[in-house]
Amino acid sequence: MEKNGNKRGRQDVDPGVAIKCVVEDKGACENEQSPAIVAVCERGQSPLSVADEIEDPSAKRSSSNGDREPKRYKKRKIALMIAYCGAGFQGMQRNPGATTIEGELEKALFQAGAIQDSNVGQPKKVGWMRAARTDKGVSALGQVVSGNFFIDPPGLVERVNSHLPAPIRVLGYKRVTPSFDAKQNCVRRRYEYVLPVYVFDPDLVTACLAEQEANNPGASELDDGAIAALTSSDGAVQSDSTTVDTTAVDVSDTASEQQTRSVSAIALSDVETAPAPRIQNPEEDGNQRATRAAAKEAEKDMEMAEIRKYLMEKSGAKNAFQFGEDCINRLNRVLGRFVGSHSYHNFTPRTKATDPSSLRYIISFEAESKFVVDGVEFVRCSVVGQSFMLHQIRRMVGLAVAVVRGCAPESILETALRRQAPPSLESTDSEVKVPMAPELGLFLEECYYSSYNSKFGKLHEEVSLVDYTTDVRKFKHEVIYPHIASTEARDLVFASWVQRINDEHFPHFALAREKENLAKAAPK
Repeated sequence: MEKNGNKRGRQDVDPGVAIKCVVEDKGACENEQSPAIVAVCERGQSPLSVADEIEDPSAKRSSSNGDREPKRYKKRKIALMIAYCGAGFQGMQRNPGATTIEGELEKALFQAGAIQDSNVGQPKKVGWMRAARTDKGVSALGQVVSGNFFIDPPGLVERVNSHLPAPIRVLGYKRVTPSFDAKQNCVRRRYEYVLPVYVFDPDLVTACLAEQEANNPGASELDDGAIAALTSSDGAVQSDSTTVDTTAVDVSDTASEQQTRSVSAIALSDVETAPAPRIQNPEEDGNQRATRAAAKEAEKDMEMAEIRKYLMEKSGAKNAFQFGEDCINRLNRVLGRFVGSHSYHNFTPRTKATDPSSLRYIISFEAESKFVVDGVEFVRCSVVGQSFMLHQIRRMVGLAVAVVRGCAPESILETALRRQAPPSLESTDSEVKVPMAPELGLFLEECYYSSYNSKFGKLHEEVSLVDYTTDVRKFKHEVIYPHIASTEARDLVFASWVQRINDEHFPHFALAREKENLAKAAPK
């Protein structure tokens, strides 16, 4: 260090950052008092700025004159490994006024001292980024969140977990490079979808419908014949301006007749009527709505009772549905049709076939062996892709179930995944309404950072779940799987969902069968 009057200049080198410091003594050199240091970073911001340091009142260090000074901690770029059960949360992404995973995590990090109060609610200030944005009710085992946080003093994971609700756990963290981004550096993501094998039982729907017709023979007709039922592709209510044209659906063959059912007999609880003419008497209008709601609730209770009765009768019976090797092979054949690069405009809202963003590359999609939870058989479907669109995986599973059940021919997959209709076809020929499977069975299993690890693995920690295998397996088998099984046993989410996979809700199924039959009958 060179002296120049009462000023001294010093050149320090921080990893990757050149710092020039100017010390203004004004007599401090003579009595060795602590000088005022002005750190000026040649990049425009000092890593020693107040925003990047925090004092720990409990940790002290000695100064040159023997006084005790608070120890200052620096922010570190890390990748947090997180597991959570999505039940009761409005998705991963923070949303003001809603309970989300990110909202709870940020609150816990602040309470643990990892985020300053001035940075709370300001994700850009800490470089916050998530690897995947899971939807409402969707769980995760290998979610990754990156950012600049205070990791000292030791015990960050324990401190954060002590402030988190039980369904959310931080498994650990990895130190990463300053440029690491949990989303951009993720080269692929693996999701798992778990569903009970009885969703593939064709008798589950027909038996319940027969029971309904026997108990309520007049249920096939609505009280008001002028009311038009409006349903979306996943059985939910559509907007008032949307209608489903079933007049063009040919349901003359036996298979079609088995699939086409009246709206009220299938799932009246999920159907809302079209807007009625304006009624001047508000009290009368309210009474009508209350009557309609009560009728829907009664239909739903009846459907649930019939489903439970069927499942109880088939449980352990010799004629119970068997999800054997043939079913698994057929399911894998259908899932394999999604592998590769396709357009998923039919598998996400408000996207056209010509939209380049609808193109997605699926690396693998396969069903694995069965497993049992609380006496119920489940099958897991594992899909790996570079990235996924909103509701894409749930609709992929929904269409696969429809095809394996025989509700739709396999040829519908080609139409649904067609990027753009050929010039000889109408644009509507690439539009297909696709059923959406419940969010209950979906969870993010792992995010992969192979390119980052191969480039920086020798200098930094590997970003993966390798060090948390035991914790991940424990969380999956003690939290996520039991949650799926118990929720299905209580609410019959999947069993009720398959009741709506029919031509009435998805008229494209009948159209696809008709086209396939015409193609077979055409002279060669």
